[in-house]
Amino acid sequence: MARLLWLTFAVSAYLSYLPASGHPQPAHTADPVADWLRARIRTLAPGGSGDASALEPLRDVLQGAQVVGLGESTHGTREFFQFKERLVRFLVTELGFNVVAIEAGLADMEPLNEYIVEGTGTLSAALATQGYIAYNNEDFVRLMAWLRAHNRRLPVERRVQVVGLDIMTNTRGRARVLDYLRAHDPRRVQEVESVFRTLAEEQAKTPLSFSRERLNSVLPQLNALHEFLKAERTRLASTNNVAQLETLIRYTKQMVWWSGGTADDGTPVGRSRAMGFNVLEILSHRPGAKVIAWAFNSHVARRSSGATSIGTEVSKVVGDRYYGMAFEFGQGVAQVRPPDTQGQLGPLQQMQVPAAPFGSLPWLLSEVTAEDFFVDLRSGHTTDVKRWLEQPIPAHWVAWNQQPGKPTVANDTVGDYDGLFFVHRASAARPTKAAKQQAASGGGI
Repeated sequence: MARLLWLTFAVSAYLSYLPASGHPQPAHTADPVADWLRARIRTLAPGGSGDASALEPLRDVLQGAQVVGLGESTHGTREFFQFKERLVRFLVTELGFNVVAIEAGLADMEPLNEYIVEGTGTLSAALATQGYIAYNNEDFVRLMAWLRAHNRRLPVERRVQVVGLDIMTNTRGRARVLDYLRAHDPRRVQEVESVFRTLAEEQAKTPLSFSRERLNSVLPQLNALHEFLKAERTRLASTNNVAQLETLIRYTKQMVWWSGGTADDGTPVGRSRAMGFNVLEILSHRPGAKVIAWAFNSHVARRSSGATSIGTEVSKVVGDRYYGMAFEFGQGVAQVRPPDTQGQLGPLQQMQVPAAPFGSLPWLLSEVTAEDFFVDLRSGHTTDVKRWLEQPIPAHWVAWNQQPGKPTVANDTVGDYDGLFFVHRASAARPTKAAKQQAASGGGI
C-alpha cells in the first residue's frame, strides 16, 4: 500500500509539472547565460506554412541581411524543414530574398530551378535527379511547389531561383561538358570521358568511401580542361557561346575543387569553403541578389576555429550583412541513412536521439522555456555570456550517414552563429515514396 501511495504521489507530481502541451516545464536554472537567453528569446506564434505574420518578431533581426544562412543539426528533422518553409516564405515575400541556395550539387539542381522558374519538367523528376535524398520529403516538396506558384505571378527577371552550392555531385555538369566537346573539339572527348568515368565512380561512393587519391590523380587533366574552356571563352567573346561557356567553366571549377584543386591564391578549397565561393559568385553575377543559404550548421557558421565555411567566406565580403542561424533540438527522432559495411549508404531509417547531456547546448536551451523559440545572439553580451559564446560546447551533430551507437553530439561554438532556432522535440522528416525507393535501391546521397 505504501508503495502504491508513493507511486500515486509521484505521478501526480509529474503531471502537475507538465504544461498544457505535455512537455516538462524548464527548471529555470539560476545561471547568467540562461537568464540572458530567457530575456532575449522570441517565441513564435503558431501559424501555417503560409502565415508570414507569425514571423514578424524576426523582421528587425533579418531585414538588413543580404545573405541568411539557415543551418541544421540533422538533415532529417521535420521541424527544421517546417520552420525553414515558413522562414523562406517570409524572407521572399517580406524582405525581398530572391535566391535559395542549397547544400546540393550545383549542376544537378538546375532541373529543379528550371521547374521553379519556368515550369519545365515535373517537380518529382527534378527532385529525383538532384540526388540529395534528404530534400525529397513532404515539407520540402510543399515549399518548392509554393515557390513555383509564387514565381508564376512575377516577371521572369524577378522570379526566385533555387540553386545548388555543393561540389560532391556533378552528373549533369559532366554530360554538358562532353556535349560541348563533341560539338566543338572532338579530339578531347576520349581523354575527358576517361577522366569523367573516374569522377562518376567516386561520386557513386560519396560521401564515405570515395578515394581522395583517385580524385587527385585526375586533377591535372581537370585543370587543363578548365583552362581550355576559359581560353574558349576568350576566343569566342564576340559570339553567342559565351554564356554557355561561363556555365561550363563553373561546372569544371566544381570538379577541380572536389579533386583537390586550390583557390586562385593557391590555398586549399574544402567543400564548405567551395560552397561559400559559390554564394559569392551568385552575389557578384546577379545584381540585387539576396541569398538564403541552406546547409548544415557547421557550413553556415563563421568558424572562429580557423576552419573555412560558407559563413566565413561570405562574411569576409559582406560583413554583418551575413546572418548565420543554427538549428538545434532537445531530443527526438531524426531520419538518417546509415551505410553498410562497405561504406555505401543504405535505406532510410529513423533514429532515436536521446536528450543531450547536462551542460550541453541543447540541455541549456531546454531549460530556458517550455516553448520552441528563436534567439538573436549578436548583442547585449555580459562577461559571462561572452565567455560562453566563445568556448566550445557539446551540441547535436547528427550526420545524414549517422551510424547507430555513434555519438550524436560534438563540440560547437555558439558565438560562430548570429542566431539560433530551437525546438524541444524533433520528429523524422517524411520522405516521399520516390525517395524511399531511391534510397532502398542504393541511389543518390
